[in-house]
Amino acid sequence: MPMVYLDLYIPYIFQGMNIRIGRIISMPDIEAQLAPNNLMATHAILYGFDPYCQEGIFTTTKINDQWTIQLAISDGTDVAIWQEDPGRQVTGAVMVHWIAPNQMDSIYAGDNVINNGKFGYNNMQQIVGTWTHKFNDKIYTATEAWYMWEHDAIDHPTPEVPFRSGSFPVHNGYAPEWAVVNYTMFRLAPNTFFTVRNEYFNDKVGSRTGFATDYSEHSIGITWWPDKLITIRPELRYDHSYAERAYNNGTRHNQLVFTTDMILHF
Repeated sequence: MPMVYLDLYIPYIFQGMNIRIGRIISMPDIEAQLAPNNLMATHAILYGFDPYCQEGIFTTTKINDQWTIQLAISDGTDVAIWQEDPGRQVTGAVMVHWIAPNQMDSIYAGDNVINNGKFGYNNMQQIVGTWTHKFNDKIYTATEAWYMWEHDAIDHPTPEVPFRSGSFPVHNGYAPEWAVVNYTMFRLAPNTFFTVRNEYFNDKVGSRTGFATDYSEHSIGITWWPDKLITIRPELRYDHSYAERAYNNGTRHNQLVFTTDMILHF
């Protein structure tokens, strides 16, 4: 299960502190892991390769109307507390959220994974930030960027790391990757909005995708609520890999997809 946790709220610490204990989805990201909460039918490449689940204690403290601080301690990224893996170790996180007094801008940034970065199942370190801006009641934009890395990566399975979340790198040693994505949303009607997504992802040594190349992805989509119980999201998406042929089992540079999903709320 991606999330199993207990919340404890303490109203007397600053303007309120929430303590979450258990297994949660990693704190950052514009996108949401649950389909009804996501902005588009598909996920960005960026979202598919960064930390997913963490198990531990996560605190969110509202300092005042502009500032919120999150502190966390966990057992690592995507490893159970009983799992044997180099990435299962005491891991910290510090995230800070600022909201402009006029409510038109926000910045959410920090270090989401803090440990020795030793090569493991999914033990990449992550520095991440998101800026959001509201132009008016009809146009909204959000931009996220992150840099991730692992130390002493190995290009093949080992007894300590027999499996990977992502892929084994094509080169031994330091394994970095970085990415940036922008969502811009336009409200077309009270029950409809149009989304444009553009992103760039650089998998420097192939440790996330298996191909040492950079990627771009561009998508447009519509989210339409014909009524309160149904959401329909058609989407047109184009992906491109630059240095290597990363698509269709390593035979193509490009991928074009049209997809539609429908969500029934109950």
